[in-house]
Amino acid sequence: RTTPSRLVLHPCVIETANYNVQLFGSTLPVKVMEALTSNVDDSLMVKIHELGWAWLVCGDRIIIWKICQSSAKHMSCKELQLPPSEFPWSADLVDISTTGDAATTQSVSVMAATCEGSIHYWPSLMHEDLYTEAYADFGDSVCSFLTAVKAGSFIMSSSKNQHVRLMPDATGKIYQRFLQQGQGMLSGIGRRVSTLFGILSPTVESS
Repeated sequence: RTTPSRLVLHPCVIETANYNVQLFGSTLPVKVMEALTSNVDDSLMVKIHELGWAWLVCGDRIIIWKICQSSAKHMSCKELQLPPSEFPWSADLVDISTTGDAATTQSVSVMAATCEGSIHYWPSLMHEDLYTEAYADFGDSVCSFLTAVKAGSFIMSSSKNQHVRLMPDATGKIYQRFLQQGQGMLSGIGRRVSTLFGILSPTVESS
C-alpha cells in the first residue's frame, strides 16, 4: 500500500525581505546555449562583471558576451582561445578592462591566464584573433586569481600569495612588475610595534 505524500510548500525567496528576484538581461547567445548543452560532462565556470559582461570558460575557450542588451539578435558575443594548460582552466583567471563606453566590444580588453602562468591578452574584444602572449613565473606555485585594476593593468596572484602587476602598452606588449609583500598602507607597522616593545621590555639576565 502506498503512503500518501504530504505536499510541503516552501516560501519563495522573492517573498522575503532579504532577497529580490528579477529577470536580468536577454536570452543567452547561441554559442553559450550550445556550450551548455554539448559539454554536460565538462566543468563549466561563468563569471558576471559589474559592467554587464559575462564569460563562460568551457574547456580551452572563453565565450564572452554582453548581458545587458534588449535584443539577442544584436548581442555582442565573442569566442576566445585560451592558452594551453595541463590544469583545468578557470574563470577566476580571466578578467576584462574597459575604456570609455563599456557597451561596445571595441572598448573591452581581455586578459586570460593558466595555472602555469601563460597569458593571452586581447587589446580589443572586437578583434578576437589579435592577441599577445606573455608568461609570469611564480616558481613552484600556481596562478590562482586575476583581476583588472586602474589604468588598464591587471594583477595576478599565486597560491603562495605572490602578486605580479601586468601592464599592457598601446601595442599589447605586457610589462611585469612583481609586488613585494607589505608595501601597502599598513606596511612596517608590525615591525615598528615590535621595535617599540623591544625598547620597553626589561632586560632579562640569565643566571
